[in-house]
Amino acid sequence: MNKKKVAIIGTVGIPAKYGGFETLTEQLVNNLHTEFDFTVYCSGLSYKNREEYTLAKRVFIPLDANGKSSIIYDFVSIIHALLYADVILLLGVSAAFMIPFIKLFSNTKVITNIDGLEWKRDKWRGFAKVYLKYQEKIAVKRSHIVVSDNLAIQEYVTSDYKRKTSCIAYGADHVREVEKQSTPSKYAFSVCRIEPENNVHVILEAFSEIDKKIVFVGNWESSKYGKDVRNKYKSFSNIEMLDPIYDQEKLDALRANCEVYIHGHSAGGTNPSLVEAMWLGLPIICWDVVYNRETTRSKALFFDGKEALKELLKSDSNILKQVAADVKELAYKHYNWKKIANQYKEHLIGYDDAISLEDKPVITGTIVLYKNEVEMLRKAIDSFLSAPIKKKLFLVDNSPTDSLAHEFSHPDLEYIYVGQNIGYGRANNYISNFIKDHSSYHLVLNPDVYFDGQVIMELIKELEKDDNLSVIAPKTLYPDGVFQHSCRRYPSFLELLFRRLKIFKSVTDKGEYKDLDLSRSFYPDFIQGAFLLFKTEDYIKLGGFDKRFFMYMEDVDICRKIDQTRKRKLYYPEVEIYHHYTKGSAKNLKLFFHHFLSAIQYFYKWTFVKNPR
Repeated sequence: MNKKKVAIIGTVGIPAKYGGFETLTEQLVNNLHTEFDFTVYCSGLSYKNREEYTLAKRVFIPLDANGKSSIIYDFVSIIHALLYADVILLLGVSAAFMIPFIKLFSNTKVITNIDGLEWKRDKWRGFAKVYLKYQEKIAVKRSHIVVSDNLAIQEYVTSDYKRKTSCIAYGADHVREVEKQSTPSKYAFSVCRIEPENNVHVILEAFSEIDKKIVFVGNWESSKYGKDVRNKYKSFSNIEMLDPIYDQEKLDALRANCEVYIHGHSAGGTNPSLVEAMWLGLPIICWDVVYNRETTRSKALFFDGKEALKELLKSDSNILKQVAADVKELAYKHYNWKKIANQYKEHLIGYDDAISLEDKPVITGTIVLYKNEVEMLRKAIDSFLSAPIKKKLFLVDNSPTDSLAHEFSHPDLEYIYVGQNIGYGRANNYISNFIKDHSSYHLVLNPDVYFDGQVIMELIKELEKDDNLSVIAPKTLYPDGVFQHSCRRYPSFLELLFRRLKIFKSVTDKGEYKDLDLSRSFYPDFIQGAFLLFKTEDYIKLGGFDKRFFMYMEDVDICRKIDQTRKRKLYYPEVEIYHHYTKGSAKNLKLFFHHFLSAIQYFYKWTFVKNPR
């Protein structure tokens, strides 16, 4: 089987030398390169010595990957990736304006890690801040899958955009624990980009007023802010400001031998340097912000200014040891790369590849989704899951995004995100390979149907009485209890036209079997597809629904196929379901167009086919 082609866009590049996204990219490639064909876009300006890299293909873009040029950098990378990629993993939102175009002109899945609310950073002003906020909105609204790295950011997205995200943090087990010096020098340690929101000035001001030493690593010469801070505090003997260190072993040695780790970040989500310090089991003092509290589960110590930091630096050694032990335990549990890579893997391969039916259900079911109203959908799901029988329900989502992925959780529920609208019939068929030779019965269910759990049991009993029966359906009512004519005679083109124009009622009434006693069971021509309970073996033999019908007429078509097998369909009114039948094609021009095309397709297919009955 060909491996999926995955393009990773938005980083400086690999091998990782620069930041959290680079480390994430490197670890995804290290852990998943045997399962995916990775291409990583790299800044040609940052990787002038391009040594061979065997685990992934690298494409070098002759631009800076950070700052304003990141927009063009990501734009060029995306254009190139569209030539081959099955999946684009977009790290950051600077070129999110491209996502609607990707979805319009290709079938490439877009997974966006929105990073740490970049627009909130102090370094961005005016138009830049507005631009980044708008790009965030596009990314959240239009990406197929949205990843946040912190529960606090996940809650922000849910609150502001009414969309749940997949929360995947960063790992830290790439950090090596080094042996501490036998007689370590006593110092605090901090490492970060030298930016105002990392509160570098607050930390250094605190240390300038006490006699404790700090070693601070950062890119001091990259901005006016950094240069000013360095000049202000370079004369203090207890403050050592080092330039960036890209050698992981040297950095780990400095961290491992510190008394306490100071983390001043006030923006962003799960910060890589923080989880690395947690993994090393360092006593940690954090800037008091929701992201840091969430990352450390409030197990660290927290400061919100110079005076608070000075007080915490006086903490008893036993308190610091307990903090170190607590955060290390958290890191080992939550921040390991194998676990994180597997979380990304689920999104890269699609939910369907993770489906398992080892514990064979008696009945399986399918609900096809497309931007559904959650509470109505919940009623349909709960109705199926209430059946007192071994079961498995598949939610096959044709929606533009996976916003419904996190709404429902149950051991008998599987969510499958398709990534595009492939139509009702094809979406139902999506799980055919998984139910084949596993379940005995398969229910095709609309998302706007609800019923008592015993309905399924009664229908199964009736279905088993007749070997020549392929499918069964119950009496259908509107939510207000009014009878719904869910079984019909095979339509003529004129009857469909009369029904649309609401003329010649005698013709359309006959099409709905209004000339029969519908309180008794009988074998109709076809049953509408809101609730169709098949014998799984027959459903598989029929090939499921004809994928040529995008929506509408697929239920009529499959009943015609059942006729060709010389088997039957049973309408069984002894049990009932409720259906919010909205007649969408009568109200929506686009749905009417789909209905019209399906009707043409249906009559073209069956006009010259003699019904064996």
